Order: sequence, then C-alpha cells, then structure tokens
Amino acid sequence: MTDTPRRWLITFPGPQGCHARQETALVQWHGTLGPRGQPLYVGEGGIEVEITPDGIAYLVAVGRYPAPDMPVHAQPLG
Repeated sequence: MTDTPRRWLITFPGPQGCHARQETALVQWHGTLGPRGQPLYVGEGGIEVEITPDGIAYLVAVGRYPAPDMPVHAQPLG
C-alpha cells in the first residue's frame, strides 16, 4: 500500500454522444483489499472501487453513481 495513493478522484463517463458534465467521486483507502486483491477505496454515496498501483480502476459497488458501460478514470490525489 505504500506505493499507492490514499485518495483518488474517480470520473464516470457520460452517455455516448452526450456533452453533459461527467460525475466524479472522491474515494479514500479503506484499509483492506478488494475481491481482486487490490486496495479497496470507498466514498460517499456507496461507491467502492479497487485501484491498481498503475491506476486501473475496478468498480465493486456503484451506489448512487451511474453504472458505466466502460471503465472509469482514476486520478491519484495523494
């Protein structure tokens, strides 16, 4: 866990062909590992996501956020 940031900003893609504002969620390390063995991050609204050290995000639970058809973008915040 020492090489992985403790906080990430997750960006959900909008519907294809739509120019609406994208939804984002701030997630923080939960202190445990997720189903794929990667650090588990949680945020408000029921979102849970595993993020690999190189920034690949796997949604575990989306909560109130849209379930995207494509992967989400994860940006480390430190």
